[in-house]
Amino acid sequence: MGIDLPPPLFMGFWPVALLMGSFFGVLWGILMWLFMWLRQGMPLWIMLSSAVLAGLLFGLFMAVYFRHLARKHRLPSWSAYMSPQP
Repeated sequence: MGIDLPPPLFMGFWPVALLMGSFFGVLWGILMWLFMWLRQGMPLWIMLSSAVLAGLLFGLFMAVYFRHLARKHRLPSWSAYMSPQP
């Protein structure tokens, strides 16, 4: 896709939280709107705040999970991993 990003296990805590949370919040919000909130007539501010909160929580939990896995497997930083070995 032309995006130069390291895998999530090699990213920092906040980039993972932002990346995962933003994708999840947007997709979850759209799906909830299509399948539930549209029929219920839910106010826009409640829909947006729910999607933001869901994205925030998902992003934080995923960042904690990926940091835990990276420490458990003692993974080096992405720059150390990609540098040529002598």
